[in-house]
Amino acid sequence: MSSPRSSLPAAIRLREDELLEAVSAFYADRLFSPGRRGIIEADLATVDDSATQERRAERERLQRQLADVARRQDSVLRQAQDGAPDDPFAKALRQNYNKLGNDKSAVLAALAHLDAEDRMQPAKPTSADLNRLEGTRTSSSIWPRRLRRCLADSLKSPSSP
Repeated sequence: MSSPRSSLPAAIRLREDELLEAVSAFYADRLFSPGRRGIIEADLATVDDSATQERRAERERLQRQLADVARRQDSVLRQAQDGAPDDPFAKALRQNYNKLGNDKSAVLAALAHLDAEDRMQPAKPTSADLNRLEGTRTSSSIWPRRLRRCLADSLKSPSSP
């Protein structure tokens, strides 16, 4: 006696666009439906964004430091302009001005480093991000090809070639 499975075909063929459309509709209904919003928002509240907050605080500190350096440079420049070129006090002011310029460069480099970290590590998702996801019951044909390919690959069975 043959088993019920032996009458099933070994493989079936599906059109990729139809499969992606069905998966897209599943995600829209099951993951991004209004009923799921409360659950997702509760999960978002648990996301650790301490690194983002630390970078924000550091950026604010560096921006205050940058403003202070600029203010001090202006003050030193005004004083140095009034002094004679060979006056030791004026020379010290020029050295101080140059040191402040180096400080300014270091602060700008630190700010650039923070900007690079922000680009590498996305911010914590918010309710506004969920608002953008509402109405995602759109055709997957508007998704970038790379994303559609990644989705199709993720649906393959581990034993698939």
